[in-house]
Amino acid sequence: MIRRLTLADVPRAFELSAEAGWNQTREDWSRLLRLAPETCLGIGAPESTATAVIYGGELAWIGMVLTTAAARGQGNARRLMTRLIETAPVETLGLDATAAGQPIYEALGFVAEQPVERWLRPPGPAEAVELPGGLPDLDLDRAAFGADRAEILTGACHVDGHGFALGRPGRVATYFGPAVTTGDPMPLAKAFVAAHAGEPIFWDLFPANERAVRAAGELGFRPARKLMRMFRGRPVRQRVEWLAALAGFEFG
Repeated sequence: MIRRLTLADVPRAFELSAEAGWNQTREDWSRLLRLAPETCLGIGAPESTATAVIYGGELAWIGMVLTTAAARGQGNARRLMTRLIETAPVETLGLDATAAGQPIYEALGFVAEQPVERWLRPPGPAEAVELPGGLPDLDLDRAAFGADRAEILTGACHVDGHGFALGRPGRVATYFGPAVTTGDPMPLAKAFVAAHAGEPIFWDLFPANERAVRAAGELGFRPARKLMRMFRGRPVRQRVEWLAALAGFEFG
């Protein structure tokens, strides 16, 4: 039976994402459940999960489509996805699909838009760089992302004259993003790397964003994983050249 997840499910949900090798922490799961209590769904203990964060009544971003190894092959992911498609209070849904998941999503009406990649920087020395702290530019973010995701852009961040960059802890690696800038992302990325040089760092980006790719390579990041950004419903206009780092596969 499909049901809504609650904060009591966080320990078990974390086990599912850890089993899959994903980067989410218990706090990431708690945050999702606080942001989207109506659209974080599970089956069983849970053995399967799927979440959808609603951005400004315009876009539902689907993530955390997971099934424990012992429960695979039972159609749980398709059932959860179908429920989210039927009940999400928006016209457009988006997600970042693995190669295994892409055919399932295509059968449900999602259309591939463009690749996204996860890059990894191992711990290592970095140039000492500092930028002032500040708050995200919400107008810039909406123009770049194509929907209002102010709810996830919380806390202090690195800022420069062109944009901002956030980050958060991860189970496997510290996460750089989201970062949105109309200029070169290198200053924002350098400041983040300098603050976390002793840790592995993930950076999710669009290969089409040449400035982000160049900055990541120069800072010692290398491609580690490839997914496909997909949408169902009215296309979302995103300014890829301004989206220097994604918010995470569960957030877009």
